[in-house]
Parts: sequence; structure tokens; C-alpha cells
Amino acid sequence: MAKVDEGYVESTQLAKLIDALYLKGLQDIEDAIFSIIPKLSIDDITGKSLDGIGDIVGQSRNGLDDATYKIHLKGKIALNSSEGTLSDLYIVWNAFSGSVSSLIREIYPAGIEVETDISPPTAFIPIIKEYLDRAAVAGVKLGGIVLYDPVDAFQFSSSINSTTDSLHGFGDTADLNTGGKLAGLL
Repeated sequence: MAKVDEGYVESTQLAKLIDALYLKGLQDIEDAIFSIIPKLSIDDITGKSLDGIGDIVGQSRNGLDDATYKIHLKGKIALNSSEGTLSDLYIVWNAFSGSVSSLIREIYPAGIEVETDISPPTAFIPIIKEYLDRAAVAGVKLGGIVLYDPVDAFQFSSSINSTTDSLHGFGDTADLNTGGKLAGLL
């Protein structure tokens, strides 16, 4: 390594030269990289860029439109690192839903069930089920997806008083839009 003459150690001119040659250039490169990163999300790209991700993760398009292909890519990316553990199933599910309050539980015999507050688009449910089945260990299958609305879910009163909760309790025959929502099963 070259030795700097002692006279230049405190030189402001040398510091400016180093800054101009290296630090400013590196900062420009870092700024450019950080401006590109948000645009690399599967949700934000289309067309040939999606095909490129598909090539990397091993998921061909097979004539699918961008929206459907994105769902397959998310599933494939999560599936590629899955070993069938419960944690891996959460990773696969969250790749589709983004829910932080979902629950995956075992059901007898050799099955799992997802309870979630997120309702994926109906057209994508079979795709999501397929990826969850593929992510689970051999012989374990997805029994169902239970959907519920945490805000308007049906619930009994926590009070022993006979108060009526027209928002969350039983509905009214005069107004079918009252009452809590029951969970759905897919």
C-alpha cells in the first residue's frame, strides 16, 4: 500500500480530491440502487420483468395474465424455501394475504386449516390452496380457509345484562343488514 507523505495527511485539498473521486460517486450509486429497490416488488412490475422473475424462481407463465402470474410467482417464491413446517406454511400464506393475524392449525386427520381476517379474491383461492398443499409435508392437505371480519364479526355480549347489540349480535327480521357477520368457509 502506498504511503502518504506526512505533509499531506491534514491537507484539505487531498480530502476534497478523495471525496470527489470516491465518496460522491459511491453516494450516487447508493442513491440509484435505493431508488430502484422499491420498483422491484412483484406487485409493481409487469410483462417481461415478471417473466424474468419467473425464470429465476422456476415458474413459467403458461399464457397467464399478469395478475394471475403474480399470484403464482409469490407462491413459487415462498414454496422454494418451504420444508413443510408450520412456520413455512405461514410464509406461504402471508405471501398471498399479507395478514398478520391469521392462524394455521392442524385438523384431524392429516390436515391444516387457515383462519384469517383477509379475504383473497375468489378467483385466486384455488391457486392459494394449491400452494399451501404443496408447501405442507407429504400427506397433509388444506382442509379449508375460514374467513372472518374482526370488526363486524358475530359475537355474544360480554355483559350479563340483557343489552342488545344490533351491530354484532343476532340480526333483526325487519332489517336483514343488522347483526354480526358469520365466518365463511372456503
